[in-house]
Amino acid sequence: MSYCMRKASDILPVNVDLYSPEAVASQFLYIQRCSGKQLDTKAYHYILSFATQKYENFVSVDDIKAIMAFFAHDFLQKHQAVLCLHTNKKTHYHVHIIVDPVSFYNYHKFRNNMQCVFCKTFLHKIAKTFCRLLQLHFVGNCKALGSQEQAAPDGSS
Repeated sequence: MSYCMRKASDILPVNVDLYSPEAVASQFLYIQRCSGKQLDTKAYHYILSFATQKYENFVSVDDIKAIMAFFAHDFLQKHQAVLCLHTNKKTHYHVHIIVDPVSFYNYHKFRNNMQCVFCKTFLHKIAKTFCRLLQLHFVGNCKALGSQEQAAPDGSS
């Protein structure tokens, strides 16, 4: 988490106080202890990447910040998370999404099994929603471990 936050050009905290990486980790662990669950994984880490010099060269930093806000609002309301935008690699801007695996709302565990049907549908729904948000069209098939689809502006390929 330290690397993600240190290298970030923009950070979006979700239900956490953003004093330092150690403070965020402490908040995650507090919720996990309160839940009474024994966890091997203390946080989930995802990366949402944009090929900013190829397929998504029309996606601006402001667009990515809007996607971060949408993702936080629609998918992480009952979890603690930190979304860190990295723009240090000009070939691809990317967002690190670090999520507490236990919900502070009901202590339910965040399901991270990418082979389950729910997760495939979840990833596809995220991809489609991002397209609508940016007024894009996706071509191709959604894979279980992430979107392998190519984005094209205004439906062109």
